Amino acid sequence: MGSSRNADTKKARFTALVQQRQPAILDEAFAAEARRVIGPVSNSWLHHLFRSTGLPMTPVVEGVSLASVPELRRTLGALARLYVASDTPAGRKAIRAVVLEAMTPARTLARRPTDERKRMERAEMLLEIHTWLENPLVFDLWMELKSTR
Repeated sequence: MGSSRNADTKKARFTALVQQRQPAILDEAFAAEARRVIGPVSNSWLHHLFRSTGLPMTPVVEGVSLASVPELRRTLGALARLYVASDTPAGRKAIRAVVLEAMTPARTLARRPTDERKRMERAEMLLEIHTWLENPLVFDLWMELKSTR
C-alpha cells in the first residue's frame, strides 16, 4: 500500500510540475527537472508519465517505442537523424544509450509466448534495433532500402 501512495505522490508532483511549467515540448531539460522533482523512478515509469501528458517529446526524451513496428521505426529513425546531426562524441553516446536501453524490454517481448505472426514481428523489431546499434549513420538508408524490396 505504501508504494502505491508513494507513486501517487510522485505522479502528483509530476502533474504539478507540468501545470507550473506548461512546456510546449518535453525536452531533456524538462526531463532532468522532472527527475529532480519526482525523485528516483524507473525510466519506463517516467516515460509512461511523459506519454500521459500528450505533449510532444524530443527524440531522446521519447526514447524507442516498442508499441508497434511503425512506432519503432519512427523513433529509431528520429534518433538516427539526431545521431547523424550530433557533433560531439558525448551527444552521440547519450543517443546510443537511449537505443541500448530498449534492448532489454525488446528481448523480453520477443521471448513472450504468442502467435507466430507476433513472434516474427518482435524478431524484426530486435533486428532493427541491432541494426541501428551496429551503424546508426546508415539506419535511415537501410530502412529505405528495406521498404523498396
